[in-house]
Amino acid sequence: MTNHSVQRQGTEPFTTYTPSFAHQSHVSSSLVGSRPAGRQLVGTGAYAALHADRVARAVRPDPIAMLITFTLVVFGLVMVQSASQFADPFDPGAIARRDLLWAALGGLALAITTHVDYHRWRPFSRIAALIAVILLGLVLKIGITVGGAQRWLALGHSFTLQPSEIAKLAFILVGADLLGRQNQHGMSPWSSLRELPEGPVPVTRMHHHALNRVSGLRSSGPLVLFLTIAGMMIGLVLWQNDLGTALVLSAIALGLLIAAGVPWRSLILGGGVALCIGALSIALSPFRRDRVLAFLHVRMDASQSRLMCAADGAAHHVCQSLLALGSGGLFGRGLGHGIEKAGYLPAPFTDSIFAVIGEELGFIGTLFVILLFAALLWRGMRAVRQAPDDFGALLAMGVTLCIGTQAILNIGSSVAALPFTGVPLPYISYGGSSLVVLLAAQGLLLNCSAQGNGHVMRFQSPDDSAHSPITSNNGCVKPVR
Repeated sequence: MTNHSVQRQGTEPFTTYTPSFAHQSHVSSSLVGSRPAGRQLVGTGAYAALHADRVARAVRPDPIAMLITFTLVVFGLVMVQSASQFADPFDPGAIARRDLLWAALGGLALAITTHVDYHRWRPFSRIAALIAVILLGLVLKIGITVGGAQRWLALGHSFTLQPSEIAKLAFILVGADLLGRQNQHGMSPWSSLRELPEGPVPVTRMHHHALNRVSGLRSSGPLVLFLTIAGMMIGLVLWQNDLGTALVLSAIALGLLIAAGVPWRSLILGGGVALCIGALSIALSPFRRDRVLAFLHVRMDASQSRLMCAADGAAHHVCQSLLALGSGGLFGRGLGHGIEKAGYLPAPFTDSIFAVIGEELGFIGTLFVILLFAALLWRGMRAVRQAPDDFGALLAMGVTLCIGTQAILNIGSSVAALPFTGVPLPYISYGGSSLVVLLAAQGLLLNCSAQGNGHVMRFQSPDDSAHSPITSNNGCVKPVR
């Protein structure tokens, strides 16, 4: 253990302890970003300790989350190869090769965002949100319409870009920035949650009821700006007939508002207004209305033990998905031996890939996928609780909600628990924009986890030493194990 003497202004010096890291000299100092808001340290010893701490944390991402992500991506490549066999009769491997290319680009994005301090992306959050809104607007003018939804921009003859996927990551960044920003009345975001009796408990209170990182919103400016951006993005996405992405963005917004400590009254009021707008948008859009009616028209005839679909074929997608899942049994037909993907099941390597997994790998295969996502969400919530500041906690929360909501919507629609919304299964479904953006977002989550893991010291300012459990009675900073 190494001692660093730190002089607090106007008081006697006290000693800060930092763990020694043998590999500090091999790490580039460029990985170290700005300090979290509200953290003021005095003295070169404390700054050097903080510097070394940041470097050490930036190169220690969560190995379990990395392994789960790698497993999902590799599993997705295998399933896309199997599910796309009949997509191009002259080149059965064309879709799989494109997916491999996107996975390689996504891996590069993952490596960059994992090893760059997540605080460095914060200044670009509003620019990213502005670019995302502009791209969403361009889709409405020059976008490509597929399956009744206008979601893509053409990039040459072979590739397309889906701006709504970029909008998800930009929305998470700007939401974490605005809701995690220190208010203008001098109150630190690290203040006690006891001053927020009217709102829900922020997510960071969940761990030992002590590391209170997310502040209450005493200033309405960031909140109003966040809600404005959310309304613009969700409105543009709904205009594209992309109900699935609108639901994902809404879930992210709601989760971030709850995590930021917004009062329940405001959440209930805003949620009611959002539900009314959503119901109206479904009722006024034939495309979205047909999706909901297709979900409602599917039922099981118990006397004949067979599926009964609507006579007009509106529920064809849901029926074929259920048939694929049911025909797989416990262990499935075998990888590559599915029947439904051969022209019966719509979108077998994108929206319906979970049904292909069920048919070819059976209940065991689908359970394996669900457990992987459950484990990944667990590691994501762990990163939320361990994030060293407001921005990191909200950033990790947004990424976790994005992955979890998409998985729930895709799997739920495949088993007829939810209407089909065109949401891909994260990391598994074919889709270049989705895969690259999700891997970049996962890298941000891994960086947050690395900077907040329990094997390193956290620092605090002398002003909030009395409210934090990581300090001793005399104000000395203690390592958190």
